[in-house]
Amino acid sequence: MSQTGFSTKFKQYIGKTFTEFRNETRIRVAKQLLEQSDRKIMEVAQDVGYEDLSFFNKMFKHMVGFSPSQYRNAATTATHASNSPPS
Repeated sequence: MSQTGFSTKFKQYIGKTFTEFRNETRIRVAKQLLEQSDRKIMEVAQDVGYEDLSFFNKMFKHMVGFSPSQYRNAATTATHASNSPPS
C-alpha cells in the first residue's frame, strides 16, 4: 500500500491523520508517565518517541496547555491534596 493510500484509509477509519493520532498517543502516555513516575522530563520525552526535548515541550504545551513540568507539578499537587485527611 502506498503512503498516500495508507494516509487516506487511516483518516477514513480513525477520523484524524496518522501524525495527529501518533502525537496524541505520545502525549497521553507522557502525561501518565509524568503523573506516575519521577523520571526526568527528557527521559519521558525519549520514552514516548521524542528525541528533541524542545519539540516535546512545544508539542506538550500546545496539546495540554501546560508545559510538562507545570503539568507534573499540578498533578502532584492534586494527588497530595486528594490523599490528605479532611480538615
